[in-house]
Amino acid sequence: MPVHTAAFIHDPFRAHFREQGGGPGYIFQPTFGYLLGFIAGAWLTGKLSEHMEKLSFARILFANLAGLLVVYLFGMVYVYIINNYYLNTPIGIWPVVLYCFLLAVPGDICLCVLAAVLAKKLYRAGHAW
Repeated sequence: MPVHTAAFIHDPFRAHFREQGGGPGYIFQPTFGYLLGFIAGAWLTGKLSEHMEKLSFARILFANLAGLLVVYLFGMVYVYIINNYYLNTPIGIWPVVLYCFLLAVPGDICLCVLAAVLAKKLYRAGHAW
């Protein structure tokens, strides 16, 4: 977790060549909520994983999907708030859910499944030593 937090704190204050730019002003970009969600999602995934008695594929996948849900919740709420109350570009809840979740989440679910398969294999390989 400290690595994620350090990257989060360090990243917005660096000068990057990105589509929307970097620096402290990135806090006012609609996608900044996802960065906040990464911290909370990583924490939740780690907490769920460390308390597992038996590390099964299903349990790892559950932890991954729970963390992913947290990332998307933070992101969607932030998109809604920043667009409606700061950028003055009103957006409804349904468009936020459609564009910030439904269209984006299928690929991330596939990555969660892949990560669970990989984690299970790496866990087994690590315990074989």
